[in-house]
Amino acid sequence: MSKQIIEVNPDQAVALVSAKADSISEAMELKVVSTPTYEQAGVYMGQVREAKTLLKDKKKTILDPLKAVKEATEKLFEPAEEKIGVIELYLKSQIDGYRLKLQKEADERAKEAEKKIEKGATITEATKKLTNTQEKINVIPTRKVWRVKITDFVKVPNEFKLLNESKALESAKLGVKVEGLEFYQDEITVNRY
Repeated sequence: MSKQIIEVNPDQAVALVSAKADSISEAMELKVVSTPTYEQAGVYMGQVREAKTLLKDKKKTILDPLKAVKEATEKLFEPAEEKIGVIELYLKSQIDGYRLKLQKEADERAKEAEKKIEKGATITEATKKLTNTQEKINVIPTRKVWRVKITDFVKVPNEFKLLNESKALESAKLGVKVEGLEFYQDEITVNRY
């Protein structure tokens, strides 16, 4: 069985990935404040995902046949990878802000709906705006992540004093209560566009 040698021009691969990153740089100017801008952020997140896939594919094409030059090749991609990562973080923060704005709006509309129902409005009529806002919130892809906060350092067992967050979070997932620590979950935006 003979090994096939694949020749790849790293400069071309880097140029292609960098061009892809540059093509979505305009996403950094987007402010997510409405459904249309949220949808545009979703389009950009799809492009970020494509850029990350392209980046991964091009790196693999070079690194598989050329293991000896792996470190040098990684350095070639750092600027584009960093740029794509910054764009993704920016878009996620914009989407998170929009999601929080919608959640606040939903809370206000829930209170309004309660008042309308008390005044004799039908449930369907009273909750129409609330339902619309909830539908907007539900299309934003999120996942829950565990977080830990020290509420009383004195009560924290010694094994948690130098907070081993992974051990603490594992305890939370198992339902073990640890005095002095509060476990909670945050929803974070994920790239499923």
